[in-house]
Amino acid sequence: MNKTEWQSAKVKKMFQNALREADCEVTFEKMDGTIRVMRCTLRPEVLPELKGSNVKKPDEILPVWDLENEGWRCFDIWTVQKFVKDDEIIYENCNI
Repeated sequence: MNKTEWQSAKVKKMFQNALREADCEVTFEKMDGTIRVMRCTLRPEVLPELKGSNVKKPDEILPVWDLENEGWRCFDIWTVQKFVKDDEIIYENCNI
């Protein structure tokens, strides 16, 4: 998949929409090369009150609420290997 800005925005929006609707499981490669499986969400009823962090993140970086560690984490959308919502795979990187 070509990493154009349009594709980046489209993939990020797809992930954000899924995360706003449900708890999801994301498998991705961390910066150190290890693989992580994270249960996360962006459902408003689960998120803590935001205290105004205006840190600008690159377009490929998606901040999420980690349900197991109960804290904010982020991942690079281009390192996602599998994205599962409601037990349905909505994205799988065929290069894994």
